[in-house]
Amino acid sequence: MIDEIVSRLEHVPPEILKKILSGFLWEGTTDSGVMALTFDDGPDPVVTPGVLDVLDECGIRGTFFMTGEKVAAYPGIAREVAGRGHLIGNHSMTHRKLFLIKRIEIEREIDEAQNIINNVTGIKAEWFRPPYGMFDFTCADVVKMRDMTMVLWTVLSGDYSDDPPDSIMKTVEPYVRPGSIAVFHDTARGGGLYLHDLIKEIAGLAGQRNVRFGGIDEISVSQDITLDE
Repeated sequence: MIDEIVSRLEHVPPEILKKILSGFLWEGTTDSGVMALTFDDGPDPVVTPGVLDVLDECGIRGTFFMTGEKVAAYPGIAREVAGRGHLIGNHSMTHRKLFLIKRIEIEREIDEAQNIINNVTGIKAEWFRPPYGMFDFTCADVVKMRDMTMVLWTVLSGDYSDDPPDSIMKTVEPYVRPGSIAVFHDTARGGGLYLHDLIKEIAGLAGQRNVRFGGIDEISVSQDITLDE
């Protein structure tokens, strides 16, 4: 029982935390009928193309939070993500923890990634997800000053762990619902090649529950979990 509670807290942010940090996008309301599948840490030359193919196969529009260094290394794949109609977000330059470090270092991490993403894809990212989900109020202010929205999640799949796919699916399954934001990783050290089957299984479940998929920009924001004006 204790292990189950600890595991849930690892993957699903407590409601009280969402209330305290109410200026960020954790999840949406049910009225749009949309769930967002998000993919962090890419683009990856092996994993990302396969993810794009299965998203096309399932008719899913995803959101990819990319690091600047990966976009610089694999610009063609970054352009392919954008070209297939998916949303692109900023995930920092080097995937450094943006917590209790100098403001100028946070600004550099965000701005360098933003410039590379824009130069490669022509997109000015409006969405930011902090690496590891870690940030402080300085980081939050830097994001706000750039007119970007901080995006967290409803459920963290845990695909970066050694858990088998069926265990990851068990974690995500309760949150296949409208308004939910789920996190996966389109990298070899993340979801890897088994992301294909996971996405197909989630898509099948979503179809049974009358849930459609869209980008973060299609999520309806609740009154309780609001964005700063």
